[in-house]
Amino acid sequence: MRSPVKVLATIMALSVSIACADYYYNVHRSLFYPEIAEKPAGTQPYFYTPNLYFSYDAFDTGYGTVRSNTDSLNIEVWYTSLDKKVKKETIGAGLYGNSKAFDKSLRSLKMDDVIHYLEVIRRIDTLDAQVLDMWDNTDDKPADVPKLIQAVDELSTISVQTSKKWLKYRCLYAQMKALRFAGKNKDVIKLFEKSGKSQNPSLIADMTTSLYAG
Repeated sequence: MRSPVKVLATIMALSVSIACADYYYNVHRSLFYPEIAEKPAGTQPYFYTPNLYFSYDAFDTGYGTVRSNTDSLNIEVWYTSLDKKVKKETIGAGLYGNSKAFDKSLRSLKMDDVIHYLEVIRRIDTLDAQVLDMWDNTDDKPADVPKLIQAVDELSTISVQTSKKWLKYRCLYAQMKALRFAGKNKDVIKLFEKSGKSQNPSLIADMTTSLYAG
């Protein structure tokens, strides 16, 4: 017969192993390939980054110190789309931090359509359901569906009025994102099948296709 101490120790060990099973993901190196496989250079941007997952603190994610692969690629794409007229540091801060300098640069370039787009996507992120405890399935604040649908309509107008093809593609992604936040998954699929399949290969096309697949 096992002693109470041994039984307690066994239970504690199992509890710790189960509780931490899906918290740290550092065993992953790539989203697509096992450790023993040769990794083609073309998939380098998609190698594991801790920012892919939810996290509690900066130590686990690297936020504030390390830019995730997708963020860096996104900044690079913006830099090219803006004909390299805005510094990457300004773009990065505008997308992921203080937006004032970025917006000022866009105004000087007379890119009102891009500014409007940015205003809408920033608003979308505030309209999603808010969950303070990631381990709890209940929403502390539900998504604001009417305002999300309004944002989708605004993005549709921007897309129709702008002559910038790259902005049209970004509007498509943002529309799908807003619909996803609103729980309109069937509409996400319909929108992609109507407008998303004609995109040229790009980071934003990959992100749009990912939303469609998910």
